[in-house]
Amino acid sequence: MSLRTMCRDLVLEVVLRRVLTAEGGDSSGRLQLIVDESNLRVLSSFLRMGDLHAEGVTSMELIARQREPLPGLDALYLITANFENIDLVLGDFKTEGAPQHRQVHLVFSESLKPDLMSKLAESKTLAPRVKSFLEVPLNFVLIQGRGFHFDMLDALPGMFPIIEPTLACKIAHKLVDVCRCLQVSSPCIRYAASNACKAVAEQVQAELSVCRASAKDEQIPCQLLILDRSVDMAATLV
Repeated sequence: MSLRTMCRDLVLEVVLRRVLTAEGGDSSGRLQLIVDESNLRVLSSFLRMGDLHAEGVTSMELIARQREPLPGLDALYLITANFENIDLVLGDFKTEGAPQHRQVHLVFSESLKPDLMSKLAESKTLAPRVKSFLEVPLNFVLIQGRGFHFDMLDALPGMFPIIEPTLACKIAHKLVDVCRCLQVSSPCIRYAASNACKAVAEQVQAELSVCRASAKDEQIPCQLLILDRSVDMAATLV
């Protein structure tokens, strides 16, 4: 099964069909999908709007844009977990008598930090409307059926001569998301003899060890090869 198919099934089967059948959800089986720009690029890489319409999505809107209030319709927010997006979600429900939507399903493309969780939980107008809460490992953009990139256009300068620690963690987390989508938690990790590759590989191993502890299914043999641009210097100039 290709990575594209697995990502498509994750969104359609695990996320959309789950929230549409959630207890207390909208009986019409319809909702509006709200995304940020990064997740719009992610979804557009493996889904068409027709696929979403077929599953009950009436429309897809950017969270940062002004949107028409739809207090009679449920909404699914698929967003990155950061302060800006959390504030925008809270802004949609700042007034009890004039909410943006009826009920809310929150889906984050990365783990939600405790301080952001507290902001959501403390909202007296939003919290009662939240009907489901999910995290999905979708922190990468697909290229055709098996290729992908991390949508990090400014990453290269931070990798050489010594990779920035925060950048290594960010790259590793996105790579772990690819492994999670492929349902691989115990790959054999090999890396080139460079500081950047070693830093990313060690961080990937650390994060996968957490996933491995909760994995129940039999693992498929897999090798993860981590290289840097030194093996293809010409590509950086194209």
